[in-house]
Amino acid sequence: MTVLSCLCSRNFQQLRSLVPPYICLQNISRFTREEYNRVQPDVIILGSEDWSNEKELVTEGLPYSEKILLWGNRHDTIADVVYMIEKGYSYFPFPNTHEKLNDFIIIHSRKIPDGKTQLFHDMGLHGISNSISKLKKIISQFAPNPASVALLGETGTGKEVCAKAIHKYSRRSGSFIPVNCAAIPETLLEAELFGSIRGAYTDSISKIGYFEAAHEGTLFLDEIAELPIRMQAKLLRIIEDKRVTRLGSTQSREINVRIICATAANLRKMIEEGSFRKDLYYRLNVLLIQIPPLRERKTDIPLLCQHLLTMEKSDKTIKSEAMMKLLDYSWPGNIRELSSILKRACILSESENEIKQEHIKFY
Repeated sequence: MTVLSCLCSRNFQQLRSLVPPYICLQNISRFTREEYNRVQPDVIILGSEDWSNEKELVTEGLPYSEKILLWGNRHDTIADVVYMIEKGYSYFPFPNTHEKLNDFIIIHSRKIPDGKTQLFHDMGLHGISNSISKLKKIISQFAPNPASVALLGETGTGKEVCAKAIHKYSRRSGSFIPVNCAAIPETLLEAELFGSIRGAYTDSISKIGYFEAAHEGTLFLDEIAELPIRMQAKLLRIIEDKRVTRLGSTQSREINVRIICATAANLRKMIEEGSFRKDLYYRLNVLLIQIPPLRERKTDIPLLCQHLLTMEKSDKTIKSEAMMKLLDYSWPGNIRELSSILKRACILSESENEIKQEHIKFY
């Protein structure tokens, strides 16, 4: 992304300190139509002295006011500011330290991903923020190693997406098998995980469990903290022996499974309370990945919105004011909440081709 500014040296240095490091900044002495055509910027930032010639803010008869941000000055008059705002330009008053200056640039950010970034996009990991870039680097380092991985993060941060990315990047030949430990009744948990033979219990049939299904692949144990203590002991034994015995059988089978577990719970606190085994924790916690919450990676929100709208098969665009509202929110429900809000906005905007500020509803 490129930002073209027309600021004095002091203001330009302040601008450099406020924008993300991946953005290309170019500063010129005077804004002209020729400079715009030469640089083709995504965002234009002008000082007050360049407002006077409004004709220069139009190229080939097509206004591009949404790209322009007016850098406030202590000498600005109310009349001048009101006039420019009425023309559709964004204005940031002096002193220019408001967070929304960064938000304005983020909204117009469209970084072209390189090959590796595109690979992660294909895996479902969208974003260019520092925190998500670090996460992608960790995944690329950890994925080839067969050791167990523990994914820790708040609800809705995308732990299963990260688990799938680890599996795909590892190039294991087997399948990715996701299991929600909280969704399986305790009475069926052993048979579902380890398999069973006919006659093991009433109405039982012979079938393989999730561990065997994930042979040569990856078993993703979501909500691992919900496993009962008794099942934790059996899980530990299987991880250590690399063999599984179906319920009702005496014959064990060798398995080669990469285990990834995930939880939003505080496992260390659970260990202190006696509800999670310490030995299992250390077995699963060979490689630890902390998934950042959405509030710590707000620069990724525009890209995430593009992806989520595409998933909804929607060609709607998001107005700048609506995007500002999304950027100002704290996101306790993380990406899952963002997805729900965008689905609601698509419905509320009905036949319109734009999502406006009034369509963004937080409940």
